[in-house]
Amino acid sequence: MNKKIRFLILVLCYLGFAPVLSILKNIRESNSIYIHIVQSIILWSWLFLIFLIIGICIFLLTFLVVYFPDFYQNWDVELWFISILRKLLLCWLVFWLFGFGSAVLKSERLLPFIRLWMKNKLLFFFSKSINIFLIALVVCIFSINLYAYYLLYSRGNVSKVYVLYDNLDYLPQWIFNIGFLPIITTGCNIYGKGGVALRVVDKENFAEALKNAEVLFVASHGMEEGMLSRKGTIRPEDIQTMEVNKNLKFVYLSACKSGAQKEVWERVFMPAKVLTYKRMTATFEHAWWFWKNGPKVIRGEYKEEYAN
Repeated sequence: MNKKIRFLILVLCYLGFAPVLSILKNIRESNSIYIHIVQSIILWSWLFLIFLIIGICIFLLTFLVVYFPDFYQNWDVELWFISILRKLLLCWLVFWLFGFGSAVLKSERLLPFIRLWMKNKLLFFFSKSINIFLIALVVCIFSINLYAYYLLYSRGNVSKVYVLYDNLDYLPQWIFNIGFLPIITTGCNIYGKGGVALRVVDKENFAEALKNAEVLFVASHGMEEGMLSRKGTIRPEDIQTMEVNKNLKFVYLSACKSGAQKEVWERVFMPAKVLTYKRMTATFEHAWWFWKNGPKVIRGEYKEEYAN
């Protein structure tokens, strides 16, 4: 087999396309390549298991934040979680790099634990199924993002629904396109294509949102003093200096303990209804609210129980 073709196959293999490549007869007959197809399938299934563990841990963190906030803050639970997460992902990356490196060097030696996993038919079937699921998931995510970008793109149409989010300076926008998809689709159905705008939260984008928005969702961290942004804290007194749309109907503030100044926020966001929280809140909690109640608010169906 041509060296360039072999290298391309191995790259695709370790990038997650091994299940597709494994059905090609000429590749299955090449033992030096097929053994790395099997290895990469198992490696990607391990990554899935790591993210499954991460998901369970996030759920537990959500539970602690909502019901045991003092324990969550006093014991730095989130820092423990982030530390363990980094170590798990680093271990997987080391395995992946050694696997890909051995493939490039034409080595047929399997990584530790791979052979044991491979010999178990049930485990290998599970790994292959997970890989197929991951490929389908990537295709779905790519398609959803194309659709979201299509809806968000505007030719002169002024957005009436704004979502200001904290990307922590490293999270890509496609995560937020999916996270706010019900809001994007509902907003564009009501206000037309480009009727929804997603912006990273800061004072400049806040000023733009308040000037144009009828519905404003702010997904950021915060504290009693105000909302955190990449350029500092946004306080009520900062909002007072901004022009507020007279048709602003609703503002959602996800910042923890922002409800401590609920009356102040209501005054600076007048005439809008403002939903805030006086307690610690969790990311999953807000994500669920955005999916369940966000579209209803845009349609003008806001009810007080949405704050529960």
